[in-house]
Formats: sequence, C-alpha cells, structure tokens
Amino acid sequence: FRSCPTYGFFNGSLSTAGKEEGEGNPILLIGRNFRNTTALTCRFRQAEETARIIDNHIIVNGSFVSSTRIECPVPSVKSLFQVIEMQSNTSTTSGAQEFHLLIDASNDGKRFSGDERIIPYTTIRDVAATSGHKSFVTRASYGTYHLVDAGNTSNNSADRAEADAIMIMHKSNCQKASVIEESARDRERGWYEVPFMRQAHLSFDWRRIPSDMVFDEHYKLGIYARPSRCGDARCNDNSERIPDVEESPCLQPLELPDWFVDPATDKRQVINMTLLALDDALIQVEVQITHGLYLAS
Repeated sequence: FRSCPTYGFFNGSLSTAGKEEGEGNPILLIGRNFRNTTALTCRFRQAEETARIIDNHIIVNGSFVSSTRIECPVPSVKSLFQVIEMQSNTSTTSGAQEFHLLIDASNDGKRFSGDERIIPYTTIRDVAATSGHKSFVTRASYGTYHLVDAGNTSNNSADRAEADAIMIMHKSNCQKASVIEESARDRERGWYEVPFMRQAHLSFDWRRIPSDMVFDEHYKLGIYARPSRCGDARCNDNSERIPDVEESPCLQPLELPDWFVDPATDKRQVINMTLLALDDALIQVEVQITHGLYLAS
C-alpha cells in the first residue's frame, strides 16, 4: 500500500490540509483488491521509528475510487492528539514535531490489511504437534503517512505559499495512474476473485468434444485456488522418496467431485458446477489437453 501524498502539515490548530480543525482532508491509499462496500474503512495508527506499532487508532469511513484506490479522510489534529503520544524521538532536524502514521484498510470493517492473519494447518492439537507443518501467516499491508508540525511556516506567508504550491503539485501527481502499481499483472491473468461466502458458478459446454476423446486420459479439468496448501511428494536424485514439501499456495488442482470423475458420467454435455468460498479466494479454471494428438495444429 502507498498513501498519496505521503505527508501533510499541522500547527496545532490546523489540519493537514490547512483547513480549520475537524474538516479533514482526503488522501489516496493505493493498493489492490478494494471493494465498493458500505463497510469500507480506513484505520490510522501511530508507528514509532523502531517500527513498533501503537495500538491506539482512529477508524474513518473510506470512499471507493477503484479496485486499486480509495480515499481516506485524515482525522483532525485534535482527535489525533487524543490517541497519539508525542514522542521525543520524533523531532525533525528543524525542531518540529512529527507524527509517523500507518494507514490500512478493510473491505468489511472487521479484517484490516495491516493485521497479520495466522491460518493454522489444523485445529486438531495432536495432529498439529506431530505433523511438522507450520501455520501460514499472511503479511500485513499498509501505507505510511507523516504529519509534520509546520511551526513558523504558517506564520510566514512566503514559506506557506511555497509549501502549499509543493503540496498542490504532489496532489496533482497523485491523480495520475501508476502503471507499476495499478496495471494488470501477468501472474493474475485468468484468476477470478470469489469473496467470502460467495459462490462461483462454472458451466462447461462439452457437447462438441470428439467421441474418441476420453476424460482424464486425453483431457483434464483443473481448478486451482488461493489461498490453499498441500503436501507435494518429492524424490531425490536416486528416485527415493523424501519427506513431502508443503506448498502454499498449493500447486495441485482441487479434487473434483466423485460424480464428475465417475467414468459413467457422460462428459459430452453442458456440465454445471458451483464453488463456495469459505474465505476470500482466487480461483483459476483450466481445461488441459494431455494428449498430443488433440493439440491445436
């Protein structure tokens, strides 16, 4: 995540935008996978220079711009003073005080991107103690924002005008799309998002498949999911089995339902399948030709 602009000014009675306290000023939070929901929220927290996060926080409603951008109104200085401790080691070289803030977001108002999530390998204690597998930890994602006490800048009209001009330039640059951060990624092509407790309906029209093509011999269906995990069987150079290696995400496709893989099921028809997401997930569906005779010429 990245905030834009990355800094703002205050002088004790002014908010970061130079407006009267309480009006706030929206800044952009640039990231991925934002959703246009009524529970879209932004959270402001203090971070010390030692990277220790202070639990005090302020939560504000965010405004959806796109799947890669949201607007977060910066809380008023008064509210920040109520939850943020001024640290003596946050003084700048000019003697002004500075707030180091972390900004993260939540699509549902409950699970924030800045909180690490531990996904256990299993909830069965005996299996967890003997399996040797570790729990999967999702990394925290947040942007940084710096509030600097303008000091005498607000009283010096020339300095204030220069600071305002620079801020206007930064905000103008923020409106430009970042190709590196926001463009489509090759590794994401073909993947579809399925939010928590939503269903993905798949339909395959295989009525024109040649009669001599046999499922699981000449062609296969592979459905991949993230997040996922599985053990990958390995052998050494002497073709001897070695301990399985856990892959996360799993590189193998999901197990297909028994009714589908049953040879008695005629595949030359319209086949419908429904997937239920028990958590936010990404899926990829592939029809794989495994026999060279049927490859496109």
